[in-house]
Amino acid sequence: MQRILLVADNQNDITQLADLMENRYELMVANGRQTATKLAAEKGPALILVDVKLAEVEGLKACEFADRKDGEALPVIFITERSRPEDIAKVFGFGGHDYIAKPFFTDEVYARLRPHLQLRQTKASLRECVATLEQKNRHLRDISEQLENVARIDLLTAIPNRWYMLERMKDEVARSFRHQRPLTVIAINIDDFKAIIDNYGRDCSDFVLQSVTDILQTNRRGEDVVARWGGDVFLVMLPETYIADGGRVAERIRARVEDARIDYSGRTAPVTVTVGVAEFDADIGIEGTVEKAESAVAEGKRAAKNCVVLSSK
Repeated sequence: MQRILLVADNQNDITQLADLMENRYELMVANGRQTATKLAAEKGPALILVDVKLAEVEGLKACEFADRKDGEALPVIFITERSRPEDIAKVFGFGGHDYIAKPFFTDEVYARLRPHLQLRQTKASLRECVATLEQKNRHLRDISEQLENVARIDLLTAIPNRWYMLERMKDEVARSFRHQRPLTVIAINIDDFKAIIDNYGRDCSDFVLQSVTDILQTNRRGEDVVARWGGDVFLVMLPETYIADGGRVAERIRARVEDARIDYSGRTAPVTVTVGVAEFDADIGIEGTVEKAESAVAEGKRAAKNCVVLSSK
């Protein structure tokens, strides 16, 4: 049941309106400005009825009543004894949205109240719809972000995948050009990975990938980016790094993997890596530079494995 606040001190008017509204609306009564504004703030009526005489005496205007939830002005209908143009002008001068002239006629009272109350209900429904849509939009944004993360993150190792690394490399190359800084790429390939799968099983090979990932993450600098390039190959991007310094980083990684004990289900899997290092070459671009690092890995595999090879210019 919608609430209506009646601001009046004429007992006859109060009684008549209470009788008219019985079983239709919940009527609250205030006999002055202070009580009226307090009730409006605390009880949240849908509409205000104000005796224009009382409003004149107390300087009460429609703008003093606002919805407690959203601060929007509440509809205010003034009660007037006369409906001459100057009297109606006075009603709207107080900021009223409508008026009811005395004596009261039931059909007219309802006709005056109904559109304002319906408008209030419609606005409330729209606010609820907007709130629901905003909530759904936030949910969709969250899902979109999650999907974007899934598309960029390798699910097994929880580090960036090939596509995300390519995006980061493009950004870093652009920055390197602006500031005339070097950029080095390290390609890391786990030695005899197929033998690990054959001898220890897929679950163990997955554990090996995760363990190598942990070593790479632990031994990277804050600005470096580690990614799973594909299969048993990882890529590390070293911003502002020349190939000689990149070679030292690569050797540290190789040694850490060799020294690590990777135990799985009570068995120790011997793991080593072959590492290729290449400095970014603008003439061949990102893909060409990565291919040089991978070619250095292939050279190391042919030679002895478990080594670091720096790509020649």
